[in-house]
Formats: sequence, C-alpha cells, structure tokens
Amino acid sequence: MSEDTLITSYKAVLATQAGKDVVFDILSLAHMYSSSMSALGREATAFNEGERNIGIRLLDRLREVGPDEYIKLLNWRKENV
Repeated sequence: MSEDTLITSYKAVLATQAGKDVVFDILSLAHMYSSSMSALGREATAFNEGERNIGIRLLDRLREVGPDEYIKLLNWRKENV
C-alpha cells in the first residue's frame, strides 16, 4: 500500500464518528491517557510501554495525515462526549 493511499484511508476513518470512536479507543487501550506503570512489576510496565508505543505510532501517523488532525480529534471528542 502506498503512503498516499494510507493517508487517504486515515482521512476516511477520521471523517466518520465511528472512525473517531475507534481511534480514541485504540489510544485509550495504548495507555495514552493514563500511566503505563504497573504495580505488578517491571515486566508488566514494559508490556504496557510496548502497547503505548503503538499509540505513539498512531499519533505520529495522525500528524502525517495533517498537522492538526489530533487537535481536531480532541476538540471533536470534547464536544461529543
């Protein structure tokens, strides 16, 4: 898949309420809005940090789609939750 096709696909996802909901769910599952530290020990924290890395990559991709896409997404979420 070309980079242009992928960016077009991300824009299509972000154009729908369902797509925005899914993106926020993935970011939440990736510990982007909470600590990845775990009382269960270093291994659990390392695992959580691996999940967090996916969230960071998703945010980077959103920035590639458009520099203010994430800010637009946050504003949309604030108005619709």
